[in-house]
Amino acid sequence: MSTPSTYAIFGNIDVAKSLVAEALVHRAGATTRLGNLQDGSSHFATHSEEKNRGMSLFLSTASFSHDGVDHQIIDTPGFPDFVCDRIAGLAAADAAILVVDGGAGADMATRRALAQARAFGLPVLVVVNKMDGKEAETDAWVGLRGAHPIQETESGAGFSEPTSLLDGKDLPEDLLDAIVEQDDDLMDSYLEGTLPSREQLEPAMKKGVLSGDILPVLYLSALNEVGVDALFHAISSFLPGTKDSPFARRADLLGSSTQALHIFKTKYEGQMGEVQFARVASGGISKGDTLKNNRSGDSERISQIYKVFGAQRTPLDRAEAGQIIALVKLKSTQTGDSLSSAPVSFPPIPFPDPTARESLSATEERDEEKVNEALRSLLREEPAVNFGFHEEVSQNIIDCFGETQLSVLLARLSSDFGLSGSAAPPRIPYRETFQGAVSSHYRHKKQSGGRGQFGECHLRLEPLPRGEGFTFEDEIVGGKIPAKFIASVEKGVREAIEAGSLLGSPVVDLLVAVHDGKTHDVDSSDIAFQIAGRQCFREMEKKGTKLLLEPFGLVEVIVPEGLTGEVIGDLNSRRGRVEGMEPGEELGTSVIRAQVPLKEMYKYDNALRSIAKGDGTFSVTPSTYEQVPPDLATKLIATAQKETE
Repeated sequence: MSTPSTYAIFGNIDVAKSLVAEALVHRAGATTRLGNLQDGSSHFATHSEEKNRGMSLFLSTASFSHDGVDHQIIDTPGFPDFVCDRIAGLAAADAAILVVDGGAGADMATRRALAQARAFGLPVLVVVNKMDGKEAETDAWVGLRGAHPIQETESGAGFSEPTSLLDGKDLPEDLLDAIVEQDDDLMDSYLEGTLPSREQLEPAMKKGVLSGDILPVLYLSALNEVGVDALFHAISSFLPGTKDSPFARRADLLGSSTQALHIFKTKYEGQMGEVQFARVASGGISKGDTLKNNRSGDSERISQIYKVFGAQRTPLDRAEAGQIIALVKLKSTQTGDSLSSAPVSFPPIPFPDPTARESLSATEERDEEKVNEALRSLLREEPAVNFGFHEEVSQNIIDCFGETQLSVLLARLSSDFGLSGSAAPPRIPYRETFQGAVSSHYRHKKQSGGRGQFGECHLRLEPLPRGEGFTFEDEIVGGKIPAKFIASVEKGVREAIEAGSLLGSPVVDLLVAVHDGKTHDVDSSDIAFQIAGRQCFREMEKKGTKLLLEPFGLVEVIVPEGLTGEVIGDLNSRRGRVEGMEPGEELGTSVIRAQVPLKEMYKYDNALRSIAKGDGTFSVTPSTYEQVPPDLATKLIATAQKETE
């Protein structure tokens, strides 16, 4: 394998991306039948969960040859919960094929996917699939900036092998203009009235594709393998090979002799254990080589190298620059790491932030540690997913990308490890505070033979502005409490504010001052004044008026303009406070910003998906704490009291 063409296949859900990959490998003779997700015969979606659900969930790769040209496909999932595998696939590719449903068209999710590929500087081909469907339209690509059909055909029942527009003289004027703009000599000749030949068009076309100025649009029925040969021709004609690899160029390794590879995906594969998928950026990698991890500094011995085709692993002795390989038995390498013979720097893979939060626990309490360890193993595949114990809410919390991803994790926990876990709404980290000033005093006195305990303190409390936290002040005059015991009083107060009297939540935004007190020459001690400070604060909680606070998040929602009313109505129903709306960067979209209680954002991804049919995105940034409405606070406090009875 010398200069493979390496491209990621990507797009929105239900556009049959994997079927496009299946059509390519089948037409190339790399498989004996056209694999299909629906009957479980896919060569790319091979995990049991993918077969059970009839959808691709994980990135998959295949290396093969066609007409003397080497190809490497990176098939990526379209479901939004698995966006990180799409990003990883694009990060390892030299080009991308964006698949559009001929009936659904280029929706917002498709345009967003295109923007992700462009962020990597990848040349892109657009494939309008399902062209033989009843709803298919030849203009399904409309809305993709820079897109130009390079074929003509009919849609629906009349769909047949498309005819190349580059073969004749009747090119659409906008396509011809876009092509000749790539070459000054061609432009001068064209302006003088000379139409370019096909031999002149294709090099100029490739230049436009590589620069991102032109998105060639092709038509396909992957299911019936119509248009596949033309797609192969476009891949060979317009997409880059290893010698001009954007992947290697991003790490400044194009043409370098340095041995270097980048890990773009980790998978747990049962008996094989952890498998790392890597792309060699430069130099050759041989079995037995030792390379250094550029993140950790650890040395890693390359004990085994595999060529990958879906679930198949073919042992290799050596891999050349550009190849995608699988590695096993690496000690500490993880997704995003690079291994090399000399220091190199790959740009980090820009994974998005998780949008969903759940608590996770073992179904059987005795299995808690086993479940946590198994989840940590599975989540090495998902570097953007966070999982761990949160002391504040006393729960194991997972920050992930949605209900489907979580469901798959729990199913794999059962199938791969024989363990059972369950998800539940995460507890909300409430806070408590005081509404007004209050003061009290407390004397701790204990005598039970021998040295006793004595400490008395007088405290006053004032609420502080929201977000100010806790301040302790020493207002003692005349040494009524020695300095060494002032710190003891403060320690006792700090212990008390960790668990308030309403929900047992931390008490915040208050100033506590010690202004008077008494000591005993013999019985006063550190522990006595800690107890006095703690109990005095408890007395102020009984006397004062307290409020319950809840965390709010700044929510930013991007949706098509026509859906803003429905989205705002939904945010209002969640006790949200809309702060503004403005046009989005993408034409026809709006950005809505609102402050919303985090409690009300639980499963918001499902709600937005229902409203926007997949055309909406959102982010949540923790912002502030605000008062819980009195009626809701009363219910929360009553529930907490019942649980402690």
